[in-house]
Amino acid sequence: MKVFEPDAGIWLNTAIKDAIDLAKKSDDDVRMVFNGIELIMHVTSTVQGVVVDYDEQCKARSEAYRNSPEGIQQALNEKKHLEELQKKHDDLMDQLPGLDFTNDVAILDWFCAYQHPSDTIGVVKNAPLVLGTFLANGFLPNANCGEAFKKDDRENVARWIIGQALSTMRVCAVHQVIHHFVAEWKKKFL
Repeated sequence: MKVFEPDAGIWLNTAIKDAIDLAKKSDDDVRMVFNGIELIMHVTSTVQGVVVDYDEQCKARSEAYRNSPEGIQQALNEKKHLEELQKKHDDLMDQLPGLDFTNDVAILDWFCAYQHPSDTIGVVKNAPLVLGTFLANGFLPNANCGEAFKKDDRENVARWIIGQALSTMRVCAVHQVIHHFVAEWKKKFL
């Protein structure tokens, strides 16, 4: 039996095709390990057939992990973490009506706190309420971009950061880069 070692970063289908080609060329079975899954290619193997085998082995491995003590504990930990993030989200939603929209630090801190819950699958979010509240208070997505950006103007940069958060929220969530932007803003202006 021949051994085929796929290059790092190669696509599964490409690696399987190369291993099947080796099997045909050598008229011998070929063994390959891909992401910890052992695959055997024969001269009669097809890429699609080996992919099905790979997928079945992945599913079996995932199911075995989920049913293991470690997998069960991980599921419990994830559930608890999700409940904590949902509570954090809900608390931030409760704070939103009372947020001082004249206080740039308070707004930026609110967005930093909101970022992780907003970007977590499973947290039930109310992005339309957040967007609507900020729009009603004069904050716009993509504010102060391009020539309108003034890097030495505290309010301009704060509104740009808030505008970026609102912009990414329209698509999915507040991007985690907000933590960097806010830290740099605070270092420069506070």
